[in-house]
This record gives sequence, structure tokens and C-alpha cells, in this order.
Amino acid sequence: MLLKNLLNNFFLYLYFEFQSAFYFKIYAMTQLLKKDYSPNPRRHCGLDPQSPQKSGVFDVRLRVKPAMTENLEKTRLNETIFMAVLTVFCFAFSMLRFVYTDTKMFVFLNWNLFLAFIPWGLTTLLILKPRLCKSKFCLFAVMGVWLLFFPNAPYILTDLFHLRLNLAMPVWFDLVLVLSFAWTGLLFGFLSLWDIEQFLSRFVKRKYVTLLSITLLFLGSFGIYLGRYLRWNSWDIISQPFALVYDIGSRIINPFAHPRAWGMTILMGIFLNILYWSFRLIRNRKEYPQPPKGGFQSREIALNNSTSTEQKSPLGDLGVILT
Repeated sequence: MLLKNLLNNFFLYLYFEFQSAFYFKIYAMTQLLKKDYSPNPRRHCGLDPQSPQKSGVFDVRLRVKPAMTENLEKTRLNETIFMAVLTVFCFAFSMLRFVYTDTKMFVFLNWNLFLAFIPWGLTTLLILKPRLCKSKFCLFAVMGVWLLFFPNAPYILTDLFHLRLNLAMPVWFDLVLVLSFAWTGLLFGFLSLWDIEQFLSRFVKRKYVTLLSITLLFLGSFGIYLGRYLRWNSWDIISQPFALVYDIGSRIINPFAHPRAWGMTILMGIFLNILYWSFRLIRNRKEYPQPPKGGFQSREIALNNSTSTEQKSPLGDLGVILT
């Protein structure tokens, strides 16, 4: 029964994930169809041709360029396919262990990965439904829910605690299994945090967005502590709000009475920041230009030869004697 429920949840998750990519593609195609090719200088300037002109100055209204929309749609679709492939791989990996050992050890990782998917799903929803971004209330409400589920993404790293020497499977097999789930969960979390930065940049200056990202990663590490050691879940803010607020408040009011809470929060927060900003550095890294054929040295020799050939007198040796 447990395996059946896991399979149902997994296929439902895949259905919504691919459906989101399909709807995003349809949205981008509708943006392309709305493009008007009629000659209009205001349109070529990136302005809305229907907007009124006041005091000789255009009322600037930015329009989504079809090329930009198509590029964004392609990037999001590739990202969705890649994450779906990783998810299928992790699920197949866990099922292989389940079938081979006939034990349910590490099957729970599929549920943890589903919880890690939710933050990325929420930011994808904001991209698919841009009208939600126009309302600050809706935008920050979705971001609040995102913050509740964000710690589930890096939480899978702590499932390394379950590694034990046993006769069922080699420890290296279980290590690769847990790390596969942990990396996929981290990607879901980091990609969603990247999206959150894009949304926040509309209301906050860029330097403050960076500080907010660092703060969110530390809050995520505190959420990991709440889930790992105090066994709180994201939805307990609704089911048991007072008990949850009491546990959080006691650790804030009496920090020295809970050294493990703040020790893990600080160190895990630093670790997550190292991972995330390394991820950002790799993602923003541009490829170096390819060297010319034969290397830079041969190119320099070729340039010197061409220069000397151009300076040579057209009369040959006779020209040299005359000069």
C-alpha cells in the first residue's frame, strides 16, 4: 500500500511538472502571435503604440520582446526536462534498492524530494501566471509559502545520517543514492531561490537582494534544524502553530541555552551559502574565446610576416638600392 501511494504521488508530480512546461510554452507562443509587424516608430523604440503622448514625451510602457520570451521559454523548458530526468533517475535508483533488498529503507527519500520540488513549483507558478506578480499581496503570499517549504530542499543533505553499515547493500551504493536525492533537492531549492531573486529585484535594489538571499539561506538552515531535531513539518504552522512558535521563541529568547540549534544553523547556513554562490558563479561564468588555429604564438608570427611583406618595396632589391 505504501509503495502504491508513493507511485501515485510520483506520477502525479511528473504530470504537473510536464504540464507546467507545456502551459509555459503555450503562453510564450501566444506572446509571439500578439506581435504586430506594422511599421510604427513607437513600436520599434520598444514603446506601446497605443499609449498617449504627454508634453512631447512618450508614456513609456515596456513590452515583452518575442525573442526574449522565446529564449526564456526555451530555458525554462530545458530546465524542467533536466529536473524531470534527475527525478526519474532518483526514483528508479530507490526502487532498485527496494526490489533488490526487499526493504523500505530510503524509500522515504521520494517524499522528501517531492517536498523539495514544491518551492520550485511555486516560483514556476509565478512565471506561468505573471498576473500574480502584479499584486504585491499575492506575490508575497506565495513567497511566504515558498519560505515554509524551502528548507525541505537542502534538508535531504541531513539524510546522510541514515547511512549505516549493513549487509543488505554496500555503503557506497547507499551513499550515491542519498547524494543523488540531495543534489536534486538542492537544485530545486537553488533554482527557486534564483527565481525569488528575480521577483525581489522589481521592488528592492540589487545589493539588498543579495543580502536577502544570504538571509533566506540562513533561515533555511534554521528550518533544517527544526525538521531534523525537533521533527517539525512545514504544514505544522497550521496544525500546531502555538507549539511551533513556542519552540522557535524559546531558542531566540534563550540562545545560549540551545547551543546545538544555533551551532547547526550558523554552520549549515555558511555551507549553504558556499554552495549557492558557487552555483551562481558557475552559472554566470562565460566561455573563454577559442584561440586561433595553431595558438596565439603562430598568429603573432603570421602578423609579423604580413607586416614585413607589406613594408617591402615593390621594386625588390633595386628599390632598396635606390633608397
